[in-house]
Parts: sequence; structure tokens; C-alpha cells
Amino acid sequence: MHSDDQPTGWFSSRQIDARTLIVALRQLLGVAELEQIALKDLGMSPDVVDALEQAQQRYEAALPDVRHVRDGLTHFEDWAHRKGGKAQAAARKFGAPRDVARDLWSFRYEAATDTVTTGPFTVPVSAAIPAATELCVAIHTAARAVDVKSAAEVLSRTIRAITGAGIPCDGPKGPVVVSPDDDTRTYVFFNLSTIPEIERTELAARVLAALAGAGLQLRPQSFPQARDAQEHLVVGEALLVGWA
Repeated sequence: MHSDDQPTGWFSSRQIDARTLIVALRQLLGVAELEQIALKDLGMSPDVVDALEQAQQRYEAALPDVRHVRDGLTHFEDWAHRKGGKAQAAARKFGAPRDVARDLWSFRYEAATDTVTTGPFTVPVSAAIPAATELCVAIHTAARAVDVKSAAEVLSRTIRAITGAGIPCDGPKGPVVVSPDDDTRTYVFFNLSTIPEIERTELAARVLAALAGAGLQLRPQSFPQARDAQEHLVVGEALLVGWA
């Protein structure tokens, strides 16, 4: 929208960009709303939920008309026929339907003011960029918190399952190593120097059975091809732990 205007047929490229922008801004708001529901369903801490909710409130304060502009854009046929919902329906209570339809019409991008408008509703593009950036960061931060919580549960359950099967996994020098990394992932691998080759296949089967009983499974980092998880363990490959 801020680059040179490129006419496309009868249409301005900036007007096309404006439509894409408004839809994307509204979708971003929808993502935040859906994630808040998911955070509560997952039992995330109030701090995580509140942080995203506050970020959404700041977003809506910066772009208070984005819902109305998007509604007028995507439901233009209803708004044109005086059958629009939400903002137009509210306006019809206080004015003639024909006048309301006329006043809440004409989606356009104004380059001089750098704004997108539909009737009286306005979205300033200069405010949209930082607002969207902040909300994107908040959405990612909340999702990351979910990943961290899930990873902690996977790690704890992995250790309990393996030790519960009578298999030591309490250090890097033991026969079975449970190793979390910085990417919220947990890996399991054999310390081959401590396990006689003749015992590796049976030990791998015990580890896999213990994890399966805990609702977990091991996945090779590379495509498994002809070898299954047990065969990967036997040769000392680090396998990723995940939910079964």
C-alpha cells in the first residue's frame, strides 16, 4: 500500500492491498480470541491468559473500527441491501434504512491520510502496523508458554515411565539418557558404552513399552525408512518423545 500504485484493470493495487490488510487484521483478532479460549481450556496460568487479553485490548483500542470495516467489506451485499448486521443493524434503529445503507458504504483506501474507511469507520494504516506486530508477539508468547508447559509434562512423564519400569535414566552416564533441549523437546537415547550389545534390543522394547503405557511414543528425527523406533534406539540414535 505504501509502494507505487499499480493499476490492475479497472482497479488500483492499493485498493486491493487495503482489502487484504483489513481481512488480515480481523483474522489476527480472531486468532487472539480463539487462543484465549484454548489457553483457558488447557488450564494455563492466569498470567499467560491475562497477558494475551491485555494485548488484544490494546490492539482493539488502536484499531477500534477494524471489525466494522471488515464486516462492511465481506458482507457488502447485505450492507448494500440494508440487511447488514452489527454496526449497520444498530444504525438502522435510529435512521431510515436507505440512508443508513448509503452512509455505511464506500470501502476505500485514502493515500493522503493513509487510512482505510467504510462510511464513518476508519482504520489508520500507520497504527495498524505496530498494533498487529505487538499482538502477533503476544500470540506467539502465549503459544510458547503452552509448548513449555507441555514439554515439562512430557519430560516428567518420560522419566516416571522409564524409572517405573526399573530402568535407570537419572544421568548422562546411565544406560538410558533422557535429555531435554532448549527447544521444548525431550529426547531419549542409549548410552551404548554402558549396554552390552546383546541386551540392547530387549532394553529398547522395555523402554518403548513403558512409554506406551504412559501415553508416549518415540519418533526418529529423520525419516524412519526401514527401521522402527526400537531399531533406532538400538543403534544409539536420539529419538524425540511425543504424545502417542
